[in-house]
Order: sequence, then C-alpha cells, then structure tokens
Amino acid sequence: MKRSILFATDLSTNCQQAFGIACAVAKGWDAKLIIVYVDPSGSSAIGSPSAPRHWQANYIPDDPAIDYDHLLRDGEPAEKIVEVAHKASVDLIVLGTHGKKGLSRLFGGSVAEQIIRAAECPVLTLRQDNS
Repeated sequence: MKRSILFATDLSTNCQQAFGIACAVAKGWDAKLIIVYVDPSGSSAIGSPSAPRHWQANYIPDDPAIDYDHLLRDGEPAEKIVEVAHKASVDLIVLGTHGKKGLSRLFGGSVAEQIIRAAECPVLTLRQDNS
C-alpha cells in the first residue's frame, strides 16, 4: 500500500515552509500528498463570496513526480483535518504553526495542538521562522 501524507494549510504565509517539507517527505517516501484547507466559516463549499478562490494554485508540488490531491472541507479545522487523516489512513500530518504564546494560546488554544492530541498518526509541526 502506498504511503500518504496530509499537509494542512490555513492559507497563511507560515504554511509555505511546511509545504516544502511535506513535498520533500512525499518525494522521499514516494507517498501521495493530500493537501487540505478547512474553511472555518463553513461557506466555501457553497460558493460564498468570502470563500478563498484558487487556493490550490499556491499548493502545487514543484516536482511533477509527486502524486497529490487537493481537498476543501468546511467546519472546525482540527476536527476536519483529523477526520480526513483517519479516513485516508495517512502516515503523517504536516502543518505550520503560528507559535501563539501567553493568553492567546491559553484561551484560544492551538489548532496544531488539537491535531496532535487527536491524530492517530505522527504529526510534524513547523513553526514560522520569524528571523
């Protein structure tokens, strides 16, 4: 059975480095790359004007040998990412983090932290390089 990697994006700039790592691992493992964006507003599937347009164009592997799919889901990001990972039996989840600290992390929590706790497979998180 071919391995698979799930790369989750929130479309922020901190995801680009994580996407590069996900592509490198997919190539090294000869794995399928599943690229997922979850719209927390729940409106993208019905064509809302607020839905991101053509987000997939920003997430195409440079190497044409990498097999990949784009998935768009609506709902709570951590829940949907874990759900997709489970259904697809992925071997690894890769995602970027915002590196929240202090009260924003305490009260808002972290999508990455929720995924790490709920996922049935390893999760690789990459914090944005702010240097």
